[in-house]
Amino acid sequence: MEFIEKVRDMDDEERDALWAEFSEFSNLLWNYDGNAAIVGQDFEIDLGGRTRYNDDEDKAEDPLFSSVSEDLINRKTYYTFMRLMDNYSSETGVAEDISEEEIEEQWSFLDAICESDVIWNIHQWLVSKELAPEDMDEFKECLNNVWFNMYGRSYETRKRRTEDSSAFEHIFVGETRDGEVLGFHNWMRFYQLEKHGILDYKGYYPKYGHEDDDSPVSITIKFACEAKGIDVEKPKGGFLLGTSPEFEIGLYTAALVLSGGRDASIPITLRDYDLKIKVYCKNNRFMTAYCA
Repeated sequence: MEFIEKVRDMDDEERDALWAEFSEFSNLLWNYDGNAAIVGQDFEIDLGGRTRYNDDEDKAEDPLFSSVSEDLINRKTYYTFMRLMDNYSSETGVAEDISEEEIEEQWSFLDAICESDVIWNIHQWLVSKELAPEDMDEFKECLNNVWFNMYGRSYETRKRRTEDSSAFEHIFVGETRDGEVLGFHNWMRFYQLEKHGILDYKGYYPKYGHEDDDSPVSITIKFACEAKGIDVEKPKGGFLLGTSPEFEIGLYTAALVLSGGRDASIPITLRDYDLKIKVYCKNNRFMTAYCA
């Protein structure tokens, strides 16, 4: 997008000032997320025990999510988001075959989130910085291109011109390669796979200053899962907890623009958590983003 190039051409001082404004705005955006799930009302969690990277012991006897309310799952943006989860093959290197029905599901999701206060606010903020088209329909087209355009994730697949990945699939659905879990940074997706017995939650990594928080904004965890009969593990991964689909799409879209299409670590504040959005790009492709 031309707007990404605009940030890329900024000098360090101008870009740092923009990032500082976004850090403040991100917390306002958090407060705008009226569709966010509330711990104790919309879902229940059991953090279990603390883990370490090289610790082979399972520190969690029970699943991370005790329950998630049907009311939440049936909300429009959550419902259209979850319909996209079965549209992809998890293994990288395998070309994705996206049907017309699945494309319609993508647009249904984009239509739903673009009616939300969160996307309206992030759009207005980007427009105020001349970093997004003023027309919402044009902005929606940008979202579609950023999140759903397919590409080759590795050098080998790009060389074969195999389109096996997208930013949406990698970040929200998750992928696998050679016994390793890639991406997979969404709490609702984690809940879905855990509910079906595909995931085994093994404990959490405490965040400095929030070690005893029983309703964390962001969580870093260890888990194992089964993919096509193969046991794979993610020794360290994580996601924001309770955020709506529109919030995460809006937050990471803005972060991509502010990265200038380069690898970046953008500081933000959500509630009382000081986090960084990690953005990775390659060959003008949006590879991944997550909060840490």
